[in-house]
Amino acid sequence: LPILIVFSDYAETHIRFDDFDTINGFNQKIDTMPYLGYTTNIADAFDMAEAEVFNNDGDRRNVDDIVVLITDGMANERITETIPSAEATKRHAKIITVGVTDNINRDELLKIASQEILAFFVETFADLQAEAINVAQAVCGTFVPPEPTPPPPTDFPTPPTDFPTPPPRPTGTTSTHISLYILSPYCFFIWISCNKTL
Repeated sequence: LPILIVFSDYAETHIRFDDFDTINGFNQKIDTMPYLGYTTNIADAFDMAEAEVFNNDGDRRNVDDIVVLITDGMANERITETIPSAEATKRHAKIITVGVTDNINRDELLKIASQEILAFFVETFADLQAEAINVAQAVCGTFVPPEPTPPPPTDFPTPPTDFPTPPPRPTGTTSTHISLYILSPYCFFIWISCNKTL
C-alpha cells in the first residue's frame, strides 16, 4: 500500500509501505489523522520522500514510483527550494499535483507536476470526489484530458421575418412549458487499481 507523508511547517511520514496489509487498515488510519492548518512546506515533503521512500525497503525497483501531491495552500516555507526539491524527485518518479481551493498557486503546481496535464484543480475538498477518477487514471497512465470547448460561432444566419400568423388561441386557455432537470448527488470511494503497485 502507498506511503503517506503529511506536511505543514514540516513533513512527517504517517504511513510506510509495510504498515498495513489491507485497504481497510489504511483507510482507518487516514480517518484518524488530524488536519494540520499551519504553513505549507512542500519542499520538506519532497525531501522526506527522497530520504524515506525511494530506494528503501518496500520500494520495488521493477515498479514505477508515483507521487501524488495534494495541497490546499501555496508554499510559504523554503519557497525558493520548492521547485528544485520537486525536480530532484522527478528524476525517478512521476509527480501528479492536486490543488484544492483558490488558496493554491496554480503556476507552482503546474511546474511541480511532471506534465501540465498531470496537474488537477478543484474548488473544494468535496469536489475531490468528482475528480478522483481523473487522478486515478493519471496514476495508471490512462488519463486523457478533455478536448477544449470550441469558441461560439460568430456568423449567425439572419433569422426569417415572414413567420405565418398563428391561429387564434381559444378563450380561457393558457400554455405553459416546463423543463425540469433533477440532479441526484451521490458519493463514491475509488481505490486505484491498475497495472502498477502503489
